[in-house]
Formats: sequence, structure tokens, C-alpha cells
Amino acid sequence: MRLLSFLSIGLVFSCWGAQESEGFIPKKVIKKPPAIDDSAFHKRRALDSEDGGQVIANPDADGDPHGRLAAWIRSHARHHIPLKHPHTRIDVFISAGLYQIVDLDQRNNLATVSAYFDVHWQDDFIKWKPEIFGGIERIFVPIKWIWKPEFYMYHSVYGRVPDYAPDASAEIHYNGRVRMFVSIASKSFCPINFKRFPFDSQTCSFSCGSWAYQSNIVNLVAAKEEIALEDFYDNQEWLLTDARLFNGTTRNVSAANESFSMVYMKLDLKRQSFYYVFNLVFPTTLVSLVAVVGFHAPINATGRRESKFRLGIMTLLSMSVMLLMLVGEMKFAMESVPGQRGSFSDVPLMGIYYMTLICIVSIATCDFATLTPDRNVGKNLIPKEINFTEVNQDAPLHDVLEGTSAEKTQKIDLVVNLLREIINLKERIGAAGQLAPYWERIISRAEKVSLSFYLLLITINVLMFLYPELWY
Repeated sequence: MRLLSFLSIGLVFSCWGAQESEGFIPKKVIKKPPAIDDSAFHKRRALDSEDGGQVIANPDADGDPHGRLAAWIRSHARHHIPLKHPHTRIDVFISAGLYQIVDLDQRNNLATVSAYFDVHWQDDFIKWKPEIFGGIERIFVPIKWIWKPEFYMYHSVYGRVPDYAPDASAEIHYNGRVRMFVSIASKSFCPINFKRFPFDSQTCSFSCGSWAYQSNIVNLVAAKEEIALEDFYDNQEWLLTDARLFNGTTRNVSAANESFSMVYMKLDLKRQSFYYVFNLVFPTTLVSLVAVVGFHAPINATGRRESKFRLGIMTLLSMSVMLLMLVGEMKFAMESVPGQRGSFSDVPLMGIYYMTLICIVSIATCDFATLTPDRNVGKNLIPKEINFTEVNQDAPLHDVLEGTSAEKTQKIDLVVNLLREIINLKERIGAAGQLAPYWERIISRAEKVSLSFYLLLITINVLMFLYPELWY
């Protein structure tokens, strides 16, 4: 029995040695691993659940809080549209400011403005808690890190403007509000109506909207209707009377149920007309008045009518030159309908004024050049071959009266007789061409009535030009 006990004990020790040699370790020899501290993990999971399931950077990490926040935003920002739910949309709120009305090309119907947009929207993917990042509530990051709405200026010559500068920055708040400024230098279509030139008022609209996103995905909203004018510079020719920002939509022609959101700036402009009145209207009116008064002036010593005719022709030529100066400034108002050709409809007010003055001066010129009686009946009495300028008026009298006393007396009698004949002939011609006093008074009164009539026409023309809203 003892022998069997020793054999069993030896068998047990041999088996234990074999297990140890093959890698089996007794339970008492195995050391337990150190306990894992998962408090930070549970704390992070708790913050994630409070922040809408986002992954927030380690608050216990070392380094600059701005740098940690910027790195976190760069890693969590979306380059595509930041929508958490497929059936929601992003509202982009826009406020506008105007710098200057650079130019208004009146012949090509183009307006150039310099302005800016103050844009903000909500991005739920880049929210953070300020207490985690050292109390930072806002930060500026490059706009290439985040999604940004697109803006397309409709009817623009330059195409897609405004465009984002590659080095521009965006302001991001801890609640996910993203704000940025977009500069605008647009040259867009603006129809100009010259009907009441130079007292005209124009309305230009600059539409800006999304080119790719429909209105049910990105909605542009005018946050403020009033456009900021704190930094506005006045234009020398145009006076800005009103500036507003409105909401609008445009529909796709191919898809009736597809619309795009947009905002548009509406600018009301009034032309400053003093330049045109002082340099064009005032001189032309004075020239017309002088011409009409000159037509009614007495006939000169020769009694001929050519002088008045020349006065009328010179007046018409000067007015024609002034009218040509306006050709580069004004044109006929054109009415255009989409899909159809434009048609010229209204004549500019300045053109009507000039044509009326030209008609008045033309009628007055023809009237006085043809109807005024020619009172120089004796204009052909002295032959044209005689040149009185050849007479030596400085010759002494004793040189003229040379010879004997009888010859001198004969010459003197001849000169006296010639003078008497000339005086008698002049009296007969004057009596033959002179009208009766009754007709003289009638002609004088008719000339006064004619002068008043033409002055009244010019006055009415000027008043109609200055107050076009009463009739045109």
C-alpha cells in the first residue's frame, strides 16, 4: 500500500512538471493586469450625448485652446451642405450694404455698383461648448474649411459674381452660427427709360441667388429690407433716392415645379439735371429769344430782307449743333418683351423741346423772309458799276474848281443842279413807297402781336419742358 502511495505521488509530480514545461502556468502564478481608468471615457461619452452625438476633442489635451478648437472645426466641418435630415433646408440670412454707383451706361443699359453682403446661416455640425475650449465663444477660420452658400448674379456681364476670395475668413459662433462678408462688384443689365430725359428717374434691380440649390434646400432670406448706406459715396450724375433688399424666387423653365430662391437689391435713382439745363437748355432758349426779337427789329438802311434770313439760318445751325451734342447722351426709349424684338416707343423730352424750338425759329424765319415788304424802292437807282470809294474825299476844293472864274461858276451850278435833282428824286421815291399812316399803325400792331405770339410759344415750350409730369 505504501508502495502504491509513493507511486501515485510520483506520477502527480511528473505530470505537473510536464505541464510546466509545456507552458501551462498555475493559477496562483498568473498576475492580474492593472485596472483600466475609464472615467475619462465615460465623461467624454456623457458630453457627446449632451452635444447631440458629436465627438468633441479631448478637453484635457495640452496646447493652445484656439488651435485645438480650429483643429476640431476643421475635422468636423462638412464641405457638402450641412443638413442632418434629408427633408430640411438651410435658411441663409442676407443683409446688404452699398458703397457706390460706379457707372450707368445709358446706351448699353448697364449699371455698375459696388456693394457687399452680410451673410449668416446655421451649421449644426460645428457646435461646441465654450467651457471646454477655454471659454472661446467665436473663432475665425478659412472659408475653404466649411460649406458656404453660392451666389450668382443674374443678368451680370461678368458671370458668377460675387465670388469668394481664397484667403477670406468666416466667423463661427459656439452655437453653430456662421457669418461672413461677401464683396460685390457687379455690372448687370438695367433698362434705362429716356422718356423724361433729363428729369428722368430710373429703377435698377440686381438679383442674386443660388444656381444649383433649389429653394427647398437652400432658402435665401432678406434679413433687413433697408440697405446700409453708412459708407455710400454719392454719384456726380445720379442721386440715390431709395435702396431696398427684397426676397424673390425664380422658376426653371424646363421644370415648372422647380424654383430657386434669390434676393434682389432695388435702387431708385434720379438724374441731377442741373448740368443739362445750364449747359444746353438755357443757351438754346436765349438763342431762340434773340432770333425771334431780331426778326421783329426794323429793317436796316438798305431795306433788304437778306439779313433776317441769314439770322434765322445761323440760329438753326447753332441749335442743330447743340442737338448733335445730345445724340451721345440720349436715345429713344425702348420697350422690350422677352422672346420678341424691342420697339422704340417714346421720344425723349429733350428731343421734343429742341424740335419744337427748331420749328418755331424755322416758321419765324420763313414768315419774315417772305412776308416782310421790301421798302427799298430806289435800290437800283444808282448803277452798281459806280464805286464811290474811289472818290478822293480829301482833295482840296481849289484843286477841284480849277480854271477861270466862269468855268468855276459853271461847275458849281452843275453840282447844285445835280444835288437838287437827287433830292427831288428821293422825295418822289419816298412818297411813292410810303404807306398811309393807317396801314403803318396796322403793320406796327401786327408786328407786336407776332412778337408776343412767338415769345408765348417759346415760354410754353420751356414750361412744358420743366414740368413734364403734367402732360408727358
